[in-house]
Amino acid sequence: MVGKAINVDVSLSTTRNLEAANPQLQQDIRAEEQSLEDDIDKLPVFPVAVLGVAYTF
Repeated sequence: MVGKAINVDVSLSTTRNLEAANPQLQQDIRAEEQSLEDDIDKLPVFPVAVLGVAYTF
């Protein structure tokens, strides 16, 4: 593997910004973000998922 050129930034949040009122939840979310970034750094390739929906009538 030639050097890493991928910079991954994981950002998680709740839909209603619940972490703003709960410091423990905010800490848990940041820890999960770091865990995901660490897991991605271990991958030899970066997986990409694309989802599309089409409708014709």
